[in-house]
Amino acid sequence: MKEPDLKSIDITEWEQLPLLLSIREVSNILRISISTAYSLMEDQGFPKKRIGKTYKVSRDELKRWLNE
Repeated sequence: MKEPDLKSIDITEWEQLPLLLSIREVSNILRISISTAYSLMEDQGFPKKRIGKTYKVSRDELKRWLNE
């Protein structure tokens, strides 16, 4: 299965995204810089999960957050 091009993600392709997204993937999806994506991770309402030393974002929780 071909992975989606995260630089040109369309809302109709959400189901093709990985269940857990990296910060770089979040920045590509939202079309923001990496530093802005890291700033989002500090926001209390942002749907992040800490796994070891890295943050991951649930695809479905990100979609809900965007629709709030």
